[in-house]
Amino acid sequence: MTLLSLRTAHAGRACRRITAGVAVLALAACAPALQAPPLTADASPPAGWVAATPETPADAYSYADTDWVADFRSEALSALIAEALAHNRDLRAAAARVAQARARARAAGADLWPQLSLGVTGSGSRVGLKDGGTTTESYGVGADISWEVDLWGRLASSARSAALTAEATARDEAAARLSLAGQVADGWFGAIAARQQRDLARETVTTYERAEHLVRARTQAGLTSELDLKLAISNLESARALARLRDQQFGEARRRLEVLLGRYPAASVETAAQLPALAGVPATGVPADVLARRPDLQAGYTRLMAAGYGVASARRALLPRLTLTGSIGDEGASLADAFDFHKMVATLVGQLTQPVFQGGRLRANVDLAKATRDESVQTYAQSVLVAFREVEDALGAEAQLGAREAALATSAQQAAAAERLAELQYTNGLTSILTLLDAQRRNLDAQSQLLDARLARLTSRVRLHVALGGSLQPPSSQTQG
Repeated sequence: MTLLSLRTAHAGRACRRITAGVAVLALAACAPALQAPPLTADASPPAGWVAATPETPADAYSYADTDWVADFRSEALSALIAEALAHNRDLRAAAARVAQARARARAAGADLWPQLSLGVTGSGSRVGLKDGGTTTESYGVGADISWEVDLWGRLASSARSAALTAEATARDEAAARLSLAGQVADGWFGAIAARQQRDLARETVTTYERAEHLVRARTQAGLTSELDLKLAISNLESARALARLRDQQFGEARRRLEVLLGRYPAASVETAAQLPALAGVPATGVPADVLARRPDLQAGYTRLMAAGYGVASARRALLPRLTLTGSIGDEGASLADAFDFHKMVATLVGQLTQPVFQGGRLRANVDLAKATRDESVQTYAQSVLVAFREVEDALGAEAQLGAREAALATSAQQAAAAERLAELQYTNGLTSILTLLDAQRRNLDAQSQLLDARLARLTSRVRLHVALGGSLQPPSSQTQG
């Protein structure tokens, strides 16, 4: 409903503006204050990582400025990650979402400013058709302006919420970049391991072929039975089937990597011949550092803040609104007459409205905003706990996977020696074909498991870097100095 309607005139205009300003200040004293949302989860992080070993460095400052990809000492991996960051389709989609959020934030901020529109009209009419009749023309020019005065900060809160949402979306993109780098590293190591498994399978086929020739020769010489030959042939064909499977897995691993790079999946990407050796465990800092370093947690907290401003905006929608509308314009028989500033008419209307009944819509919007804020709080708290768990899992895996790899390395060494000894004894007739075949299978299993363990350590180290929120930038000159 309209409580105030003013038509401007040269006399009394200043007095009316002062009166309106006093009313605004009086009503603003009743505006609710914006409450900052809570910061973290209910569970407080410990002073240090529970799963960290005494050998784990705790200095976080050097890690924060370190390019974690360099920890693997692979120029090829660094180049592939740079390629993925430039060409990955999902990352480009994330960048487009950032642009969308920023555009929405600009649109929300536009409500704080006066809205101005200009118009020019022209019309003509003819009276009588005989002898040409009489033609009358009319032209008009005008400008309309409207502005909702943000008495209680409702529009500012809404604009701030949209700006924070855009900031959170930008941090989502940063999190996507970090996640993509981790996926490329995992894909790179997985492709190398698949290549080594393929090479191992091919070497096994060669070894089993030599054993099959040995058994065939002994069978033809009458030194052993046909059963030994059939077992050797079965063992050889199983190895050939495994080699085919390893070829397939190697191709699939390379195609997965190529999709991450934005390439056509042609299984043509080159890989290294051997998995790289691991450096020492990086500096991990303390759990609280992760809150400030991980972009996904930063995005979650920023959304929490945006939800708080959303609640403030919804509450302030219950309060009165002051809207100012004005216009200036003129009409004339010609366009020149319409632009006669001496005859232009200017009006200004102020309208103060108070929502009375809207079927509960505004109260429902407040409840919705509160529920959205509560959801953001719980989502952020859960994200914090998951982030802590990811770091603890990766740190706990460091010692266990290292010990597992060492045990499997010894197992593989002994299995290879046992296979050589079994082949020698079978050649001299000192052992059975079953002992030889069992030694061959054990050696193959041990070598394959050792490769899996080395890959698991590398992928676990990648997960640790990503979980810690590792930087993708090289150390700064200040840090180096």
